[in-house]
Amino acid sequence: MEHLLYYLLFAVGLVLIIKASDLFIDAAIWIARVTKIPDMIIGATLVSLCTTLPEAVVSSVSVARGLPEMAFGNAFGSIIFNTTFILGITFLISRPPVSDRMGFLKNTAFLLLLSIGAGTLLLAQGEISRWAGVVLLILLAAYLLVNVFSAGKNQARHTPADAVERGGRAAMRNLCFLIVGAAGVVIGSNLLVTNGEQIARLLGVSDLIIGLTITAVGTSLPELVTAIQAMVKKAHNISVGNIIGADILNILLVIGLSSVIHPVRLDSLASALFSVAAVLVVCGCVLWFGLVNRRNFTRKDGVLLLALYITYVGVNLMYFA
Repeated sequence: MEHLLYYLLFAVGLVLIIKASDLFIDAAIWIARVTKIPDMIIGATLVSLCTTLPEAVVSSVSVARGLPEMAFGNAFGSIIFNTTFILGITFLISRPPVSDRMGFLKNTAFLLLLSIGAGTLLLAQGEISRWAGVVLLILLAAYLLVNVFSAGKNQARHTPADAVERGGRAAMRNLCFLIVGAAGVVIGSNLLVTNGEQIARLLGVSDLIIGLTITAVGTSLPELVTAIQAMVKKAHNISVGNIIGADILNILLVIGLSSVIHPVRLDSLASALFSVAAVLVVCGCVLWFGLVNRRNFTRKDGVLLLALYITYVGVNLMYFA
């Protein structure tokens, strides 16, 4: 009976994430239109903060319980899943336009630099210290401020494509959608991940595989559902901006907060460095896509990203499990 409850709560968490993400993305699009803030900025800040909260909560709890490898694997596993699987699906299905190219390239390059920094720390010290965590949180504040400043700078040049409902009633309704959606995403993700881990243990799956699959994929479901909802609503830039923004926050917020709580020391250094190297390869590919595609990302880009994800999971199962 207890085992059946794990499966039931897992399904409840999944449904809650889907419904809550729908409410949240509706409110985010309304905010983008009414405030005249570009979709890419909304996706890279507001939506990303909400969808990255599950990773932050799960990783912080993991490191507090003495499981730093699960915290690190959750963050970098989520980056891999976001950038290969979710972005690959987005490119494959909707071929989103390459708009706000400079913002996209800057964010992707920043993610690349952060990954290089994390890999360098691991090679030099074998851990990410509290001081490194403090630096990451300072960079997080700077990153959000730069995005807000950029939004204000571009506000005058941005014209909303569609007329939107305005007024106090619309503002109150969308504010409620935003709050309820954010809460639902966090609660649903916790239900899904907690019970997903229990199911994995019942099936005899190792802790490493749990970190790479159940935890990383489970906490990334908000990004996946948000991307799907954004594609359905033709808000492509919110989808792409959310994925890249969520990847950046996985390092700045998730790794930063976790290492401030307790230094993230890793025993399986080879596996961690392989994940960092995989992030570098993936980020390099995405950066190249942004440079060479003039109008739209292509389906070939999506196929390549999905192939990279399959390769990443296969190598982990064969050599690090």
